[in-house]
Amino acid sequence: MHLLPHTAQNRLFVSLASTSRLNTTDNIRIRSGRVLLLDVNAWSVERALAEDEENFVTCMNMHPDKQLLVLGFNDGKIALYDIRSNTVIHQKQQHTRLVQDIHFINDDVLSIGNDNILHQSNLSAFDQLVQSYELPYSAVGPFPASTSALSNDNQTPLLSAQRVFSFNNNNNNSFFPIGSVFDIDPYNSDRLITCSPQYARFYRLSTGDEDDKLQIPTVINTSTVNSDFTFPSSCVHWNKEKDMCMTSYTNGIIHLYKRINRPDN
Repeated sequence: MHLLPHTAQNRLFVSLASTSRLNTTDNIRIRSGRVLLLDVNAWSVERALAEDEENFVTCMNMHPDKQLLVLGFNDGKIALYDIRSNTVIHQKQQHTRLVQDIHFINDDVLSIGNDNILHQSNLSAFDQLVQSYELPYSAVGPFPASTSALSNDNQTPLLSAQRVFSFNNNNNNSFFPIGSVFDIDPYNSDRLITCSPQYARFYRLSTGDEDDKLQIPTVINTSTVNSDFTFPSSCVHWNKEKDMCMTSYTNGIIHLYKRINRPDN
């Protein structure tokens, strides 16, 4: 289930989704293209905002200053809704595969799809792309559900035999995250943090490669120090007030990162 706080107090946007947040074939039947506005005080549905009988919602976000909600769908479409009138303002095919995450950065809309592309649009001309950035698949998945410790010979991660989540019904030991897959540096919109097969990764949009200037220490997880496996990150968040990053992992562990430096470029 996707939950998103409304700017109005005690309101939540809710869309039905799989409890695992993973795009597995088994979970498609219990997903929905319906978005409801929930009154938390009365614990009741205030109204239905969006209905899509053919597709399901994979991610959503609300503009911090405007009564606008943007939805991403499994077929690669995104839709912009006016919350006050319950109407679709714009809808377009943004990605060739499902939309994994979507954000407002001022009046820009940034979305990542499983086509490993980050698209940037603007509310002033929503149907047009401002910019597109290609990212490596290590930023979007699919990821191995767990990997063994690095080989001493070539430092190459090896697939473990341990099955944590399934990508499909073909015994494939992979998954890709949906929702909170990336976040933008609050002080530099060219930099972003993404999920990855191990820990989180920082990229520069202008280069399409990992950021080697930002210094954030790796937090050692005492619960997994002696483990034979490492686990991929499933969601990330960048807190502007504290200037800290948070990542969570498929084994239930959460890491917090504090920036050491703030590069000028």
